[in-house]
Amino acid sequence: VLGVFGCVWRLLFSPGKPFFLRYLPVPLYAYGLWLMNRTLMQSSTAYRLAYWIVTPLILCAQFLLEPRYFVVPYLMYRLHSNEYFTNSHTFKAAFTEFIAYQIFNYVIMRVFLYSPFVSTMDNTGRLDRFTW
Repeated sequence: VLGVFGCVWRLLFSPGKPFFLRYLPVPLYAYGLWLMNRTLMQSSTAYRLAYWIVTPLILCAQFLLEPRYFVVPYLMYRLHSNEYFTNSHTFKAAFTEFIAYQIFNYVIMRVFLYSPFVSTMDNTGRLDRFTW
């Protein structure tokens, strides 16, 4: 799974690639934002306004693209998206999300445990481990 993201990242954003490739996923981003906004329509106007102002401020100020920076905005989104609590498919949605989290955690633990790499921070040649 992480290899797929790395390949997509290299395909779209690596140096020497055509500049227009960076803009290929923009329709997907727009569709995702539209879905989020539609889900948050059940929340108050003040909350929606605060969410759409604070979330970009949190994410744009980071130098690295890491999943941990998305945790708080995602949790706030899930807490305020009432669609999942009033939908008849609540158990199915929760179970699907639980399975996705377990797969993600398995991949991260596997990479951490079985994919050490030689540190480039110093010349000692010690092995480091990747983790978020």
